[in-house]
Amino acid sequence: MRKWLAIGGEGFLGSRLFYELMRRGIEVQATTRRRAPRSVNWLSFDLQSSPVSTLGGAVCPFENLVVCISAGIAGEAACLRNPDLSRYINVIRTLEVARYFHARGAFILFMSSNMVFDGSKPFFEITDNTCATGEYGRQKVEAERGLMDLGDRVAILRMSKLVHRMQEPWEAWLSKLDRTERLEAFSDLWLTPVPVDIAVRLIEMIGDRGSSGIFHLSGSSDVSYFEMATLIARKIGAYEDLVTPARRADKSEAVSAVLSYNTLDMTNTMTIFGIRPPTIMEVVDYLCVGRGAMNRP
Repeated sequence: MRKWLAIGGEGFLGSRLFYELMRRGIEVQATTRRRAPRSVNWLSFDLQSSPVSTLGGAVCPFENLVVCISAGIAGEAACLRNPDLSRYINVIRTLEVARYFHARGAFILFMSSNMVFDGSKPFFEITDNTCATGEYGRQKVEAERGLMDLGDRVAILRMSKLVHRMQEPWEAWLSKLDRTERLEAFSDLWLTPVPVDIAVRLIEMIGDRGSSGIFHLSGSSDVSYFEMATLIARKIGAYEDLVTPARRADKSEAVSAVLSYNTLDMTNTMTIFGIRPPTIMEVVDYLCVGRGAMNRP
């Protein structure tokens, strides 16, 4: 059985992977930026500044080790605010970690994004050339290229938007609808949502099998945030007219690199792992689990 090391174990995706592996009784350790980790399963490590060798002594031996890298500075806005620092963490230091463990026989599993493409068409394939238009996507492309240069024992998982019911804005939307309060949602910003639980399951399958290459995980179609909010209201029996459209282009916090299409072709993933893209309504059902239909007057 493989042993796992989750780089970024307290992040949105890494934490869910860590606890699912723990639940299954699989040997796993995860990194945290805390100086005093709360158990032997946690290793103090800051991707920005800690020497990679500090991890090496803690996770030996390296046989059958899967190193899953999900740490980094995420999102276009954060990368634009400090492109030099974000590139240092997302590219330079990420590749240092990958090269260190790969040279010692570990399997490297890197979390990437649909943002490596420009969104000019739906369902980009794994064989399509990358064509990022934003800083975050360009950093992912650079990291991917460095990882592929390592040869075998490397997998890259590109994903569209991962969602969880306790995440914003979904939790806030549900709370407002419960209280019969109005909410605004962008009608000119699109996403291709995938439940994070599906991502965790796919990551486990790739790591357990040691499947090298590039894989895609995506929803079945794009949807605007306004449409998503309306579908959620309908699902829980709230008044749909509580949801009002807003234009992202009118908001001061708008940033660049918004894609027209976020879908990825999942043919390879479906063939090898049997995981298909979830439909929008399946995602809505997932987000609304435990929410019975409201009794409207």
